[in-house]
Amino acid sequence: MRALRLTLTLLAVGAAVGAVIAGASGSALGALLLGIAAGWAGCAAVLAWDLGWGLALTPLAGAGVSAYLLRQHVAVLEGVVSVCSVNATFDCDAVNTSGWSEMFGVPVALWGLAFYLAVAASAALWRIGRAGYGGMPRILLLLAVSSNLYSAYLAWISHYRIHSWCLFCIGMYGLNLLLLAGAVAAVRRERRKADEAALPLPALLRGAGGDRSTATLAVAGLAALFVGALAWQGMKQAVVVGAGGGEELAIGVFTPAGEVEIDGSEPVFGKAAAPYLVVEFADFQCPYCARASAEIKELVRAWPDVQLRFKDYPISSRCNPEVEHEGHRTACDASFAAECAHAQGRFWEFADLLMKNQAYQSPEDLRFMAGQIGLDMDAFEACIASDAPARAVVRDVSAAARVEVHGTPTFFVKGLYGDAFVLVRGKPEAIFRLIESHRKGRAMPQPGPLPPEGE
Repeated sequence: MRALRLTLTLLAVGAAVGAVIAGASGSALGALLLGIAAGWAGCAAVLAWDLGWGLALTPLAGAGVSAYLLRQHVAVLEGVVSVCSVNATFDCDAVNTSGWSEMFGVPVALWGLAFYLAVAASAALWRIGRAGYGGMPRILLLLAVSSNLYSAYLAWISHYRIHSWCLFCIGMYGLNLLLLAGAVAAVRRERRKADEAALPLPALLRGAGGDRSTATLAVAGLAALFVGALAWQGMKQAVVVGAGGGEELAIGVFTPAGEVEIDGSEPVFGKAAAPYLVVEFADFQCPYCARASAEIKELVRAWPDVQLRFKDYPISSRCNPEVEHEGHRTACDASFAAECAHAQGRFWEFADLLMKNQAYQSPEDLRFMAGQIGLDMDAFEACIASDAPARAVVRDVSAAARVEVHGTPTFFVKGLYGDAFVLVRGKPEAIFRLIESHRKGRAMPQPGPLPPEGE
């Protein structure tokens, strides 16, 4: 126990020193690192001096982070940018709205909230010495190992699939490590008691010997999941804007920072003369773009008075001067190839393949996709070798810069307020419900000023 106390104390001091250094930079990233390090330091300090309450406080901190991410999972619909979306490398919203942000249709943050609350409540019962919880440390150790394995999986997804990191998720990875350290120490403490050590883990999980640890965790987890689900529904309702006539819209409508440029070079999905025009800025390695792209095309197919136009916005400094880091490594090549498919009138078929195969966009993969949709391969190779696709992408990126596009997907809609474009933040279904409201002559929400980047 002395070794653990010394280790955690040193960790707390180190985290505090690192937090001060990070915060001294004065940047948003530094401030976030300061907060995360301070949280780790606080939990480590409590674990060092009171193991039981530390095991309760650490998951409680994880529950707080999960609650924020759950709120932000919905808040992006009203255009609220997470405080930890600071650049292309550290973008919590990109991670929190990706295809991996939900499990069985439920946000991962909600599962995390239920898990951490259940662990915190159970650890507190063990700390206050309630009878029937002697086996709790070993069960907590099992849960801590599982949570760290899942953290490793999510880290892998962030690096190799999303190509962006969530700082708050990293904060929870650290909390999971602290939880693991505390659970190991608690198990060692309990092993000194012969009666508890003699009971094997499978028996404890079944509740043998009158141990109520598993049952308490299950009940607490289900209760937390139920309450969290109600809170999630309440959060979704909180970002809903009434559309009149009993209908609702989960959207944010803003005045663009500049004029949205349409030069006729954009790929058009639907009828080019349709009165409602949706302009999408997207990245072929953006998981949320893949989901939104499929949804919006289905809606355009069903609504003949809506057209969709596509503009490239690769999140990579290789071809996008508005981005500071390499970011999505193959996004530029994917956009170049899509422009070459567009030159042969096959943009949308090629774009579908790109969105569905975001992990497979090497030059060989792109050629294979081109062959799959029947492109003239000689013309495709000649196009790729020229500077034409790069010029087309730069043109779209320049148009994006004039209206302050910083992320993907970003949607602008024309036809709701005369000839003026508005920036609409929300899922495609909500955008189309807004169009439907306009078609029926209902009162429209007043566009607000564009929120500053990072707010």
